[in-house]
Amino acid sequence: MITKAAEASFSDGKSNSLSTIIDTIANGLASFTGIAIILCSIIATFEVVARAVFQYPTTWTHEVIIWLMIAFAFTSVAYGLKEGSHVRVDAITKRFSKETRDILYLISLVFVLAYGLIFVYFSGLMVVDSFRSKETSDMLLAPLWPLKAVIFVAMAALCLQALKMIAQKLPVLSGIHPARTILVSILMAGIFGLLGIWIPENTNFAPISFLLLLLFMLASGTPVGFAIGMVTCTGYYYLGGSFEALIAIPEIAYWSWDSFTLMALPLFIFVGHIMLKSGIARDLLDFTAKWVGHLPGGMAVAALASCAIFAAISGSSVVNAATIGLVAIPILVEMNYDRKMVCGLIAAGGTMGILIPPSAAMITYGVVTEESIGFLFIAGLIPGILLFLALSAVAMILCKISGKYQPLPKAPWRERISNFKQAVWGLLMPVIVLGGIYTGVFTPSESAAVAVVYGMVYMIFIRKMSLSELFELTKDSTKTVAMICIMMSAALALAKIIAMLQIPQAILNALIAISLPGWLLIVLVMVALIVMGMFLGAMEITLLTMPILAPVLTAMDFNLSWFAVLFTLNMEMGLISPPFGLNLFVVQQISGTPFEDILAGVWPFAIGMLVVLILVAFFPCLSLWLPSTMG
Repeated sequence: MITKAAEASFSDGKSNSLSTIIDTIANGLASFTGIAIILCSIIATFEVVARAVFQYPTTWTHEVIIWLMIAFAFTSVAYGLKEGSHVRVDAITKRFSKETRDILYLISLVFVLAYGLIFVYFSGLMVVDSFRSKETSDMLLAPLWPLKAVIFVAMAALCLQALKMIAQKLPVLSGIHPARTILVSILMAGIFGLLGIWIPENTNFAPISFLLLLLFMLASGTPVGFAIGMVTCTGYYYLGGSFEALIAIPEIAYWSWDSFTLMALPLFIFVGHIMLKSGIARDLLDFTAKWVGHLPGGMAVAALASCAIFAAISGSSVVNAATIGLVAIPILVEMNYDRKMVCGLIAAGGTMGILIPPSAAMITYGVVTEESIGFLFIAGLIPGILLFLALSAVAMILCKISGKYQPLPKAPWRERISNFKQAVWGLLMPVIVLGGIYTGVFTPSESAAVAVVYGMVYMIFIRKMSLSELFELTKDSTKTVAMICIMMSAALALAKIIAMLQIPQAILNALIAISLPGWLLIVLVMVALIVMGMFLGAMEITLLTMPILAPVLTAMDFNLSWFAVLFTLNMEMGLISPPFGLNLFVVQQISGTPFEDILAGVWPFAIGMLVVLILVAFFPCLSLWLPSTMG
């Protein structure tokens, strides 16, 4: 607990220096994260050029990249907490009074601190063991204890940041009736103790109790990654029978990031932020408008085409909807397009960011299921094009029926070519990324590095951005990396608990016992995923469900690459489903349109997405044919 002296040290005049020091540490670690991301990209691109152009592959780049990646994943975490980037599920807490929300927020910070302290203690032991055993890397034979020490320092910074935020928030309790604070605290501690400690020790329903514990942690507003982390700590304590069993927490986190495949995730996020700041959205909209603007609802189709192209750059639905929406919504409304339809169009069009490759959702799915990420990327290409065509058809039909649109004159070829020259830098990126993966010139992880280097060259030499501005830009992606680091580390540890408790086997046995047809299982899973998508993002759902679903689907002879496309389409529908579809709120925020109007505009596009989902479900070749032709 925080003493009065500690609270005062953060609230009096001289305490500001201590708070500043803690924030400076977090900011400094975030700067290191940004530099390490750029170094990873440059080194990986160097390897691609050395191998593909000069036929002289290196022997050191792979290991150095992994070291940098492990380091920057964890050094981002404290800054992410400071900036509030760790995702919370507020569907329930937002309905409570402000006083209760303040208490729950404080308790959630205590959970963050508890997880951080556990991590610090055992990562310290991990460093000592590595130093004493003289552990070295496989290829370069470099000592590994300094790398593990970086994790220790980074998580210690997280604890300091959590401690500072707790102390700064404590004075709020003085304005809340003590009975409310005591009641909420006892209730939280009692439920956590009951579900996390007493039930596993006294019943045979440990899997159910851990599931209820996770739902309870999420519902209470604890950041998703830390909620999963606390459940994994409880699980390892239960399975190991002692506190020492929690040494698995930092060890699994370390080895989970010891993966060249995972590099693609933070790097594609950085690419999205580069392009978000580059003004490329306007270039894309101008370019596509010259080609389709003369059609009925042509500017709506142009906006969707811009979403599709930007999706092949950013890999994020939220970034996609926000970036294209900021440019397209005012233009379309000014051109007499129905505002409700336009907002629904952007919300639905933005979802293509997690289907059209490169896709952050596909990368996460591939890591969890151990499917080829390059295969998954290409599997999403034809369904992504079908989705674009379906949404475009819906937009054109709506515009034709309502008559609310302003057609543009057919652009002459000279204007089209002129706009192509302006947009060519953005158009080339998806060609380079997907072409390199498809032909086997580079891996998906290396494609992310090439995309980062390409984006940096574009920003510096075309957009004339200074190096200092570029480094500042990395902080935006650092916040997202922080969220990913905690969620991935905790979720992969949870996956091992799920395997040890034999939960997939139990589900499979139950399905066999009731003779549930495979098609009905897929339908039930799809419905459940859409419902989950109303409350959680694609990454969180993937990390929570696929460790359970993947073994079951494999045992029932379903193709996991085909299911990845179905899974992603479901996530897209969840992003535009009330009451908490994320893209709906993004569009509401950037457009100022009432939420009910956005809902009224989005449902026809949801039907179009459902049609594509059904087509992919009935015709697996739509997702599997193109990957089968890969080099």
